[in-house]
Amino acid sequence: IAGSGLMYGAGFGRSMKAVFFLAEIIEKRTLEGCPIIILGKEWAREMASPFAMAQDGLIIIRQEALRFFLWDQVQEVHSSCRESLRFALQPYGVMNAEGKLDRDRFKAALDKIVREETNLFIYHEIGEIQQERLTSAALAKIVGHFPGSVIEFVTRAAKDILADTHPSGLLAYITRARRRSSLGFYLTFLDGLRKVLFPDILPAWQLFLGDGDWQHIEAARASCRQRNSLLAEQLQTISLMIGKDDDEVIMDRFRRRILAPLGLLAS
Repeated sequence: IAGSGLMYGAGFGRSMKAVFFLAEIIEKRTLEGCPIIILGKEWAREMASPFAMAQDGLIIIRQEALRFFLWDQVQEVHSSCRESLRFALQPYGVMNAEGKLDRDRFKAALDKIVREETNLFIYHEIGEIQQERLTSAALAKIVGHFPGSVIEFVTRAAKDILADTHPSGLLAYITRARRRSSLGFYLTFLDGLRKVLFPDILPAWQLFLGDGDWQHIEAARASCRQRNSLLAEQLQTISLMIGKDDDEVIMDRFRRRILAPLGLLAS
């Protein structure tokens, strides 16, 4: 398909689910030394449709899949009246006089939101590429030996947080560019184990709402990165134990060194 203006990609995503797409290339650019391809209309795709990925240093953003993601997530989260979502959407003029989401306005503004928030997801992938505290090889080894396990889930979450808090990653970009809407979206979508691994951000968010000082967000980023770097060392050690130690020995270390300090051990 060289010269067609299309890109085909295929591989395995999370939980080893097959991923493939055939899409139009609408833009190529470079940020932080990383080549990026932005894709538009998709002619074929799988159901999972991950909208951002990095492979061999190349970042791929699927804007059509991102559009679906944002539509679904905003509809789902809106029902909880989450303050961060209102904060994210306010600059786009999609809230009504009562501070509630106007779906017609949101639908009309969705393409603009996708375009203006694309960097949020690009900088996550830049952080993934540039962070070296928790390697892709360690993650692959853990996923291969403990697929669908709590070890896999914690490792993935830690890798995501280390990407987001990297000096070239998502939160540094948001702070540097003063992207208030992007900060709102980040907090809206921060959930599950990633939220457990980033307890610093919610108090920082409340302080930021009070005085608008971006230093609160930067301080939370730095402290979170330092703490999760220590977690990454434990996960790297666990990956090296695979194939050498019994699984129960590995699980015992994981429970004692990681789950217990995080308060995630069942009572």
